[in-house]
Amino acid sequence: MRDPERPSAVIWSVLICVFLAWITYHLKVATTPAWTDGTLELVHERLLASEYFNNEQSRLLQFGIPEAIHRTFGTDLRRSYALQRLVFTASALFLFFRYTRRWLDDAAAYAVTILFALSIAFTARNDLQESAPLLACTFIGAVWAMREERWWICAGITWLGAFNNETILFIPVLIVLTGVHDRSLPHLAQVLGRAATVAAPAYLTVAVIRYATRELPYLGGGWHPVENLMALDSVLLFLGPFWLLAFWRFRELPRFLQRALLATPLFLLPNMLIGQIAETRLLLPLCFFVLPAALWTLLPTARRDQGLTA
Repeated sequence: MRDPERPSAVIWSVLICVFLAWITYHLKVATTPAWTDGTLELVHERLLASEYFNNEQSRLLQFGIPEAIHRTFGTDLRRSYALQRLVFTASALFLFFRYTRRWLDDAAAYAVTILFALSIAFTARNDLQESAPLLACTFIGAVWAMREERWWICAGITWLGAFNNETILFIPVLIVLTGVHDRSLPHLAQVLGRAATVAAPAYLTVAVIRYATRELPYLGGGWHPVENLMALDSVLLFLGPFWLLAFWRFRELPRFLQRALLATPLFLLPNMLIGQIAETRLLLPLCFFVLPAALWTLLPTARRDQGLTA
């Protein structure tokens, strides 16, 4: 049985996650001239006027939250975006740390969290993509709720995430993969029905938003399978040996991680077809399965007993 957690341990974990978020923020700004050359303000103005690219215009919260901060507290736009990035990055890191403690001890869970922060920094480039921090926060929140079978919470987080970034629509795929225990038709129907119920508000929300923005041009539109195949090294180098470690002892992994890892090719496929895979930030949600599985394999003495079959 796990010893009762001291409040000071929670406080330290929060402070560490805030510090890691602060580092990733400064690295992002250092590699993104668009943050400081006036592009951020220009893009924000176009978003408010509904004159930007379809896929960015559809991510309402990425510019709606900074605008609300700006109007409420009188901060300039750059500080408003910085606050959004810091709060949601720190929250995602903290949630990831707590989620990982199901399988690993605190030291290993911190290692996983630091590796995720490094992955965030590694994906930084001269591209704003201000929906990414809240996407990380909502994605790990929905996955955690899914693992604990808190379906209404999972549905609520997924619906909220739909106002920010369409990647959250992958959640029902994970619900099916992690929820199927046998091949009986009643069981399959139950799992599929649960996934549809959880995802329906999010899918409907994205459909309505995309219909409203249908006349706007699509940023990076079109199919990119050939150039993405030429850029597969970006995928391999994104997590390097941790890809291999995650699958090395696949049959020994906790069941949830096993099933979630099976989603990897399904997650990569649409990004390979219509995304630009060299933008490795697209792969960040996979860290929530790959990194815990990799450290679980690498550090057998760090495994928690209650996480062996979870």
